Amino acid sequence: MNNSLLSQSSWRAISFFWYGSALGKFVLNSTTLDNNSGSFGSALHIATDELLQRKLYVVLHNLTFNNNSVLPNIPIKQSLAVTVWLLNCRSIIIDNCTFSNNRDSALGLFNAIIAFRGDNYFINNTGRRGGAINFIITSYIYLFSDAYLSFINNSAEVTGGAINIDQPAVYYSREGSVALCFFQFLGTKNKTYFYFDDNTAGLAGTTLYGGAVDSCLLAEGLLFGRSLFLEASLFVNQPGYSVISSDPLNVCFCNDDNSPNCSIRTMNFSAFPGQIINFTVAVVGQLENLTTGTIDISNNNSVNSYDVSTANCTPISYKFELKDTNQTNITLSVTIQNSINFNNSAREIIN
Repeated sequence: MNNSLLSQSSWRAISFFWYGSALGKFVLNSTTLDNNSGSFGSALHIATDELLQRKLYVVLHNLTFNNNSVLPNIPIKQSLAVTVWLLNCRSIIIDNCTFSNNRDSALGLFNAIIAFRGDNYFINNTGRRGGAINFIITSYIYLFSDAYLSFINNSAEVTGGAINIDQPAVYYSREGSVALCFFQFLGTKNKTYFYFDDNTAGLAGTTLYGGAVDSCLLAEGLLFGRSLFLEASLFVNQPGYSVISSDPLNVCFCNDDNSPNCSIRTMNFSAFPGQIINFTVAVVGQLENLTTGTIDISNNNSVNSYDVSTANCTPISYKFELKDTNQTNITLSVTIQNSINFNNSAREIIN
């Protein structure tokens, strides 16, 4: 399909399903899809059989997806409302495309592998999770050497203003389990591929949430290399302490300027039984960026839980109660509840 305009559709502009065993090719070129509405792919929905996912080859070239939105009152999980929905697709190239002003996540990847070429823009898109791209269940993007992805003024109601990654896929080795990077290189690694400017999130991760970008692995043939996400990215107008975050990994104390300081291991207080102890903590995800979660404060066998519902340094008021009258020094242990990191360490308050 070439040089077309698809607009004002009330239930997806294009739906393409491929469930045959034969090889197929679908090319969409120099086309604008705007002001369409739907649910799983308000502008474009492509799905293949999970067992035959490599039978379909798709090229999306020089396309504009603008001002598409989810239908109102549709009983679906809002984080699955996307403009372009790619399901079980493993051979797709996106080349010089623009996703702008869409009122759902611009691109939703569900068990999909996408290769990017050329300049691709994600501008002013709004979704619940991942304003620009929402990765769901074993999805990855591959980057040709000429690829450049710009994420400008995208927003998420919850997490991942530009990119949200929600996939449990791991690679198991003798040393343990690690995640593969959501991005992989097809060309040189020594250049900038990602540009982030003024993206926002309601809860955490103004540019990116999830993906373990500081510890994920790059597949390089039969070898694995260290993630280079920070080296391959440029950040502009992305202030704050929750630019790249994740589910909770640990809890840290905070400095007087309300910035997290994970190098502080203990804090000392003097208190009488029944006295209130005030201190400030932060729940942190990857790269020690702020996120949300629940902390536990333990005193001997007594545990008090506190919900940290915003990605900020949070003041805690703890009533000090002596459990053993013979003790003159008490250590309170502050830990994150249900951490996804099995090696998280406690912070301690000594009275």
